[in-house]
Amino acid sequence: VKIGVKSTLYGYIGNSRDELKKLNENTDVILVTYYPMNGDFTMKNPAIIRTDINELISLYTGKSIYFIEIGYSSSSVDKSSEEQQAEFIKQLFLAWDEHASQIRLVNFLWLHDLSQEYADSFQKYYGITDKKFTEYLRTLGLITYDGKEKLAFKALKIEAKNRGWSVVG
Repeated sequence: VKIGVKSTLYGYIGNSRDELKKLNENTDVILVTYYPMNGDFTMKNPAIIRTDINELISLYTGKSIYFIEIGYSSSSVDKSSEEQQAEFIKQLFLAWDEHASQIRLVNFLWLHDLSQEYADSFQKYYGITDKKFTEYLRTLGLITYDGKEKLAFKALKIEAKNRGWSVVG
């Protein structure tokens, strides 16, 4: 199996589209990270997810797609909410249903939100001190840092159950 070059979904369908398509023309597998956000770390409307994934699939017909990292912030600082994060889960599963033969893996980045201290440590690592960036990273989990199930985790359990899968928790 020849594995493709890993890129964000927006690299695959954005400005790097032609270059990445050429790099991956002889591969069997496409590795993707996907966080539907704007350049200022605010989240895009969850309705865009199916459009984005449909475009990716149309570019790589017949290739296996592995979402090795995927997530959606629930922070109001990032113009998001728990409701939007839950809608992201629902839209993601609808897109997955439409392309189940190609989408072989969806891996959520973090099950739990990060502590504020740990999220802040990424500022130095990435050299980015924007509060929206820190909140984006801190709230990608489907469960709060203190262990409360967010609406997204509840949506994940429902979507999994609807497909005959089980989620522990």
